[in-house]
Amino acid sequence: SEVYHSKASVEKLHGHIHAAVIDALADGMIKSDFCLHAELGGHKGKDASLKFLDAHDMFTLANEVNQNIRLTSTGKSMIYTGLLTGMRVAEVSALTWPDIDWEQKKISVNKSWDYSYGQKFKRTKTESSIRTISVTDDLLNHLHQLKKLQQDHQLDNPDNLVFLNNRGRIPSPGACDALLKKYHTTLGIKRISFHGLRHTHASYLLYSGVKMEYISKRLGHKNSSITRNVYAHLIQEDQQQEDDLTLSALSKFK
Repeated sequence: SEVYHSKASVEKLHGHIHAAVIDALADGMIKSDFCLHAELGGHKGKDASLKFLDAHDMFTLANEVNQNIRLTSTGKSMIYTGLLTGMRVAEVSALTWPDIDWEQKKISVNKSWDYSYGQKFKRTKTESSIRTISVTDDLLNHLHQLKKLQQDHQLDNPDNLVFLNNRGRIPSPGACDALLKKYHTTLGIKRISFHGLRHTHASYLLYSGVKMEYISKRLGHKNSSITRNVYAHLIQEDQQQEDDLTLSALSKFK
């Protein structure tokens, strides 16, 4: 059977469980550390370079999901928001109308959506995840149209959820991923998950010359070293391009 989780995910989960087991052992609740010699499985994981869209595919997808805005398909609006902000899927899902500052053109990320234990709010992934993101007029116009649709349909929305659909629910990450799979087929773009939209956003900014420190804060990373580790392969590619440019410039001297 196919191994579902990557080695990194398995090791991370094992680490959390092992820490709890060590505490239980110290408190005399159990008699042995059953995690000590566990054989960890998992697959190698995909090459990070496969997890984001190039600029052409990014524009193609953005153009597709920015049309025909409907309450029956708020997953499209979630994808557009993820692509233009780099927000995590749970952060996008938890977005409420008061989080949007229409005049300052900013979105406040201050909570997350809990899919595991019922449809409700929870804290952001980390303290550094709480941030304010500058956004484009295109995204604000899209969201304004969505808000008008909610008002016109008198949608029952006591929590002011931005992406509540006509059935009173937030599309799940699985539903959004299914949409992305459909676009892979119909638009001929690379197959990515919702998290790949976050990588696409960061990668595009990186290639556009935006500073790593700014990208780090925009993504909600604790520090830029985390961002550097995640996008190390892109930095190496960029380094090679800079090397080529430098050598080309210097070779003009005779």
